[in-house]
Amino acid sequence: MVRSNVNEKLESRDGERYLYRLEKFRHRQTEDIGKFFGISDENGRLLTGRKKALKRWRDYFEEISTVEFPHPAIPSTAPTHGSVQKITVEEIEAALKKMKPGKATGSDDVAAELWKSKFWYPAEWLAKFFNQVVAEKKVPERWRQSTMIPIWKKKGSPADCSSYRPIRVADWHH
Repeated sequence: MVRSNVNEKLESRDGERYLYRLEKFRHRQTEDIGKFFGISDENGRLLTGRKKALKRWRDYFEEISTVEFPHPAIPSTAPTHGSVQKITVEEIEAALKKMKPGKATGSDDVAAELWKSKFWYPAEWLAKFFNQVVAEKKVPERWRQSTMIPIWKKKGSPADCSSYRPIRVADWHH
């Protein structure tokens, strides 16, 4: 059954493209770095100790986070005068409806399913809370925190920090 389906795809007009996709997929399956534990220091020596490796990652991320890259100037606009519109319960309800179930929770361990639960009504509470944050012009400290996760680019040495793309993950609710 599966074999005949593959044969049909190979014999179709896009068979050659399918073959290349299949080969690329199979090749990527062999590029398993899930069990790779070492990272190279600045001089190329492999660090396998957890503390030294974490320090290397911290130093590397700090280094690339402070480098200024050339970029076009950000256009300026005239300031907006007047009061900031309050966040409405309807806006919160619309945002809650868009939350996807089954996703990982943040550091507060509150799942999307709980925010969308029919057993309590969080929209009013959230609107009041967000409006208070805007009025006081004070963002909770936890909102400034994030976790940096290195994602391998699937090219270059897995032992080289520059072969990874740093992704910052922040909680989207607290």
